[in-house]
Amino acid sequence: MATETKWFYAQGRQQTGPVSPTELKDLVARGQIGPADMVWREGMRTWLAAREVAELMPLPNSDGVTVTQPIAVGYYTSTLGIPPRAAANLRGHASPRGDIGDWPLDDVRIDHFEETVKLRKRISAAAGLYKLLLALTAISFTIFLLVGVSQMFSASRSARSIGMATLPVVGIMLALAVLYYLAERATRKSRRWAPLTMFILFIGSSIFQIVSFGSTVSARGSGMGAGPGLGVALFITLLFAVAFAYVSWQAFAAIPKYLAQPAWCQELVVKAGL
Repeated sequence: MATETKWFYAQGRQQTGPVSPTELKDLVARGQIGPADMVWREGMRTWLAAREVAELMPLPNSDGVTVTQPIAVGYYTSTLGIPPRAAANLRGHASPRGDIGDWPLDDVRIDHFEETVKLRKRISAAAGLYKLLLALTAISFTIFLLVGVSQMFSASRSARSIGMATLPVVGIMLALAVLYYLAERATRKSRRWAPLTMFILFIGSSIFQIVSFGSTVSARGSGMGAGPGLGVALFITLLFAVAFAYVSWQAFAAIPKYLAQPAWCQELVVKAGL
């Protein structure tokens, strides 16, 4: 059984409550709570004047009898124009020219939507990263493929050897491009396997590079030396790999929270292309 919403009201510096919605409406109807008195319930972001809560303010019906408007959008009444929250959010913007008589979302639903957008941004950031990596890999794949093919048809044996040596690199790049493509599409559709796979890939890449660098350094005794340039290159590469892994993990962690948000929020952010 759902718990009944409890209201609080304040007159001057004195705060009273909690009271039930019925009790609060009765106090308004009897004039014990005036239009300027402040009211609040759980789920509202701020206290509002009673006149700004449509479900509390009495309005005359067609017979001239005063009734209480039975709607649950507590921050809007048609006599006040744009509600305070919307006015605050739009402060500094050009005045809306569209319909200002339709405000279907209450504060609780707005909070849900804001949380959904925040989570969706983490997911979209990972998908955008994979799309960028796909583009860069596709460019590199094309360059290596053209170079490799041209070398393989060269008259020089050494050039042909170089061309043959590029084939494994081209194959790896093609596989990565396919993986980035699938990961980008799956991440946008909130499939957790995609960012998790990319997280493992980036962490694995970091470990491999650290091991390779250690092997190179240990080979100094053999006269192979690992100059400072290699250390700088390793640091930069690791920095990017760790950053990419972090973005992937953020998306992986955000997906279940995002899917737990109301379905209408998810529909809106997908429809908006977020």
